[in-house]
Amino acid sequence: MDSPEYLIDSDIRKLLSVINDPRDQAVVVTILTTGLFLSELIALDLDSIDFEAKTLAVTGKRSRTLDLTTTTITALTKYLNIRPKTPEVALFVTERGVPKRLSDRSVDHIIRSAAKAAELDVNYHALRNTFIVRSLQKTDVKTTAKLLGVVREALARFDTITHSQSSPHAQSDASDPFDTRSPLSKLVDIIHPPKPPEHTDVSPITPNQTVGRDRLLKQAVELIHNNQSILFTGLPGIGKTHLLEVLAKQLPNTIFISSPVPFKTMLLEFAKTICPEESFTQRTPTADILGSILTAESLIAPILIIDNIDRLKASEEDTMIKLIDKFPIIAAAETTPARIQSLWWKFQKLKVPALDKVATKQLIAQLTQGHSMDPGDFELLETKIVNLANGNPFAVVELISQLPASKKVTADHIRKIDHEAGIVYRDWSWILMALWTLLVISRFIALGSHSFEGYILAGMGTSIFVFFKYIVKLRR
Repeated sequence: MDSPEYLIDSDIRKLLSVINDPRDQAVVVTILTTGLFLSELIALDLDSIDFEAKTLAVTGKRSRTLDLTTTTITALTKYLNIRPKTPEVALFVTERGVPKRLSDRSVDHIIRSAAKAAELDVNYHALRNTFIVRSLQKTDVKTTAKLLGVVREALARFDTITHSQSSPHAQSDASDPFDTRSPLSKLVDIIHPPKPPEHTDVSPITPNQTVGRDRLLKQAVELIHNNQSILFTGLPGIGKTHLLEVLAKQLPNTIFISSPVPFKTMLLEFAKTICPEESFTQRTPTADILGSILTAESLIAPILIIDNIDRLKASEEDTMIKLIDKFPIIAAAETTPARIQSLWWKFQKLKVPALDKVATKQLIAQLTQGHSMDPGDFELLETKIVNLANGNPFAVVELISQLPASKKVTADHIRKIDHEAGIVYRDWSWILMALWTLLVISRFIALGSHSFEGYILAGMGTSIFVFFKYIVKLRR
């Protein structure tokens, strides 16, 4: 049996010392001090952390509550103090564009980038193995297995390591390898410990608020009653997930899945409701789970609601088609990739449009009920949000979340808010190409007609055009 790779204390310090981003630091420290599976780390939400009790609630098939070290609490606190304000409830979110829950690829990139900077060969498994080795040196196998949510036999390959050395940290000193703060920083944190921000859902939108979507929802309900599957499509932030949540509340006997990945996990969730008498696990063959789901008999067929269905792999297309043939499905997707082209023909597509100005203003009025501002300032706010958001509900929520909630909103506060989610960028390339062509032609005409003035003007125009294009390219 191959020995698992793990880090000694000096490697841990070396790795953490090269990570400057608070989010990346929090991600790596959380893995090293909790041993979470990758899927568990990604699934963490803001409310998974109890800062008062210093605990972490892990959900899923290995649900458990873990104690957090002071170092982990400090790393998470520093990250949350700079985390983007967003309706996204995920703990770890992307830093570019519209904040979204980190993917497994994003976490892998964080780890590998840090490892490269530290000149170490490290991946997610090595970080998790480090926690396991350190835990086994302090406690017994049973306790460590409980912390990980696994059976004792799963730790058999660590037996050689934990018995071949007195301590996995023998090559380093006794200080905490996870604490890379300078002595001055430690002193400052002792005197004035950082406090985590009070994160509340900045999106006051709840499933009973359907501004500008009543007609679309009515159409969706009629299609479902006719046993037709529905696919909501549209731009990011346009409200597809919100529509799914509303329908999950309105329609009876629904099963809501936020993502079809991992695919077997989704099937297990379906099986819990559709055939509760069966006892399936992750080790159960997918074909057996699917067979039980498809052959189950029920008085009322459940409605399967699946968000982000475009994440499906090509190999899972046939299985999903079998589910659609058996059950009505309501799904949402930003794109319709060709790899699962046959799947899209099974749906009645409903494109979610941008909100019109009337609906946008209604949404603004609802979201600002708790704010205090003069009528003139509210009109200024309304005009700015309508222009910036372009009917994108997510952009409206994000803009309003930038307003101070604890004091009176002034014109200065309103001028500072900004967002790009709703901005529509137009393609001017064909106009620029036509202008460039005209300038070149005019130079040849001036040259052929011996017009010295025309030749100079055309040259100057060409120079200004090139300069302008270069400046625009730099700004991008």
